[in-house]
Amino acid sequence: TESAVLAQMTTAELLELMSNMLILTEAPLRSKFTLAWLNLVAERVSLVSSSQVIRTIEILALLMKRHKGNREAPVVSAVRSQAPMWLKVVQERLQHLDNAQSMELLLAISQLKKESLIDC
Repeated sequence: TESAVLAQMTTAELLELMSNMLILTEAPLRSKFTLAWLNLVAERVSLVSSSQVIRTIEILALLMKRHKGNREAPVVSAVRSQAPMWLKVVQERLQHLDNAQSMELLLAISQLKKESLIDC
């Protein structure tokens, strides 16, 4: 199954895969695949680097943008429920970010705000 294939990938490979898929297609991604990806990345939250956390937040915003027309979609619900967890992880790591990562984080958070995922 898709979940089994995704589970064999490293976190870096998972992030690269989703980034590439979002670049290659303008359409919303298949829900089953996207939900499997979201759940797997969330399971690894304690293992990801700060730059991977930032990249994940960017991907969450892009997923919301793709599914904008259907706010009730399972992907939208999953992203909405996971966004606060990822922001909490970032908060815990803020002091360890360098200037470039801090700028990337600000851009990622502004995208989340733009897509109505957070209220800050």
